[in-house]
Amino acid sequence: MARFVVVDVETANRSRASICQIGLVVVEGGVIVDEVQTLIDPDQAFDPMNIAIHGITPEDVRAAPSFPRGFEGIESHFYGHPVLGHSNFDKGAFRAEFARWGFPVGDIHWGDTIPIIRKGFPKLEGGYSLKNLTAHFGIHFRHHDALEDARAAAQITIRALEHIEGTPWEVMKFRV
Repeated sequence: MARFVVVDVETANRSRASICQIGLVVVEGGVIVDEVQTLIDPDQAFDPMNIAIHGITPEDVRAAPSFPRGFEGIESHFYGHPVLGHSNFDKGAFRAEFARWGFPVGDIHWGDTIPIIRKGFPKLEGGYSLKNLTAHFGIHFRHHDALEDARAAAQITIRALEHIEGTPWEVMKFRV
């Protein structure tokens, strides 16, 4: 099984360009080999609804780096292999932040865990939300914590890849 990275973000408000937490899990040979989590100061207001969802407050990110500095610390994980989010929200959030800050990025090979999971587990009852998938596979995690969400999505993706032929590169081209 090839190398891939699963990322997840939490945002401070409705804007995708308000990342306040990044979780990243590196998978190699079907095993999680590295995990990174970082808080980000979004440099904008927090919506009480978002705080209620993920529990991250302005006080939590007061000493955290801005997105450009925070991304520089993890940027090396984004090149040379697929970078997967569970749905397109995470990719959209990164792209919004790149645009907001005028941040130059290389060629990131974005993908989505859902087509991989659908191919490995077609017609899964209840759908492909992370909440349903973790319940189905008995994975206990704290939802809306970026690292926990990324780890859960990685674990499920690893399981799906065991049931299908092809690398994540090939499978990402699969569309349901």
